[in-house]
Amino acid sequence: MGVAEDGLGITDVFLGERPRELYMNLKETTLLCQAAAEIKEYLNGRRKEFEAPIHLAGTAFQKKVWEALRRIPYGETRSYQEIAKSVGNPRACRAVGMANHKNPLMILVPCHRVVGKNGDLTGYAGGLEVKKFLLDLENPSRSPAAAMASRDGIPKDGIHEGVVHGDAIRRALEELAEPEFQKFASSLIPNIPAETVLGVRLPKLRKMAAKIAKGDWRAYLAQARDDSYEEVMLQGMVIGKVQAPLPEAMDCIRDFLPKIDNWSTCDSFCAGLKLAKTYPEEIWSFLQPYFQAKEEYSIRFAAVMLLNYYVKESYKEEAMKLLEGIRHESYYVKMAVAWAISIYYIRFPESTRAFLKGSSLDDSTYQKTLQKILESRAVKDGEKEKIRRMKKRN
Repeated sequence: MGVAEDGLGITDVFLGERPRELYMNLKETTLLCQAAAEIKEYLNGRRKEFEAPIHLAGTAFQKKVWEALRRIPYGETRSYQEIAKSVGNPRACRAVGMANHKNPLMILVPCHRVVGKNGDLTGYAGGLEVKKFLLDLENPSRSPAAAMASRDGIPKDGIHEGVVHGDAIRRALEELAEPEFQKFASSLIPNIPAETVLGVRLPKLRKMAAKIAKGDWRAYLAQARDDSYEEVMLQGMVIGKVQAPLPEAMDCIRDFLPKIDNWSTCDSFCAGLKLAKTYPEEIWSFLQPYFQAKEEYSIRFAAVMLLNYYVKESYKEEAMKLLEGIRHESYYVKMAVAWAISIYYIRFPESTRAFLKGSSLDDSTYQKTLQKILESRAVKDGEKEKIRRMKKRN
């Protein structure tokens, strides 16, 4: 273990590698010796509270969560939902999980005391074995459910009797990865680092997502890692498969959107949100702000949802106005708009052609739209000839 301080208090307690800040000096100080001694006493079962001052750097929300963790008594645990309620946001279970994962002061800020709502173990930055050790140290008679979740018999997919184990999920994905497929998949998503793509095929991700969705999916989303393309993709697939009240599902969607950083994750996520078929009007209202968002993949999300679920006569006029009103220089936004209009053209050729002739689409999006229509096998040759004559705009 390692400990770091900045003169104001302890800033890091970590396992293995030291913090990434290159400006840190390797030396002993009075404060470091005090913290190290207290941690040793704790690990030997002789200390329940810490006296060394700490200095936490994080967002206002993270600091609220970390302070809530410090209030969990020695030997007790709290669920993600209980922590969310204690910081005044009962629906922020997932955000609490993210703050837990970012906690720089393991043990001193006892994030190991946060468990699933049924007492089940979930992810831990130090690994589940370390979490089990710390909980057993503080309370050897803790619940059988938590003990079972920590045994060596966790399945390779990281899911045991509905309990999802975040660290094991990552290991399972790594085992499913195919090096040759990794090269192919990463080449299709050039705007993200190739090393963040593990190379797991989508059908395998969907199978894993279906299993997670049947278990404690809320705990999974609260502590899921975002370290790779597949880990983020898996979260989106789980959201699409869960059975949750519509307001909660919308919250999950809203929380997930900032994680999207590529077209593949965006389009896969949209394809899985079948609740748009069950609640078309509610989801249509939910989408409206995203057509005017600043973030490129929030806009693409709205456009792809439109082309997946709202190519209908009743939405046609409003949909065209929304697509025409999008102003963003992103290639992936322009392609999504072009794609959506081309799908409308297949269904409503005359009215969509009339829209294109009088539209205020920028020239790049306009030409991409015509190209998408010409590439479609669903458009007849006669219609394609009409489209070719529209390439020169008046």
